[in-house]
Amino acid sequence: MNYEVVTYFVNGAMVLFGLIMAVAPKTCTKKDFREDSQIVEKTRKSGIGMIICGIALLLFNLIAFNK
Repeated sequence: MNYEVVTYFVNGAMVLFGLIMAVAPKTCTKKDFREDSQIVEKTRKSGIGMIICGIALLLFNLIAFNK
């Protein structure tokens, strides 16, 4: 298996998990804290951050592997 394929898979998984966290933050939050709106909102923001980081890493990998 090629190292490049593994990095794309990890980037895709990161974006996918971030998307799930951003779309359904209440289900991604620990059961004990699902009623706390601040923690649910923090989960949503963390998901958006994961999406941004995943896309940034994907772009970095595309640039680095195309040299």
